Amino acid sequence: MYSSTMSAENAGESIVWSLACQDTVLRKGLRLPAEDGNYEKPLMDARGL
Repeated sequence: MYSSTMSAENAGESIVWSLACQDTVLRKGLRLPAEDGNYEKPLMDARGL
């Protein structure tokens, strides 16, 4: 992690998130923390929460 360089594309995000974005396998499942509502709402609605 410390010897890696990040692209400027993900500037402003956490270091770990930015590095994960550059990994083709990890990038598929990544989402910004602010996007949680879109993903969590159907699950919470199904449980009556």
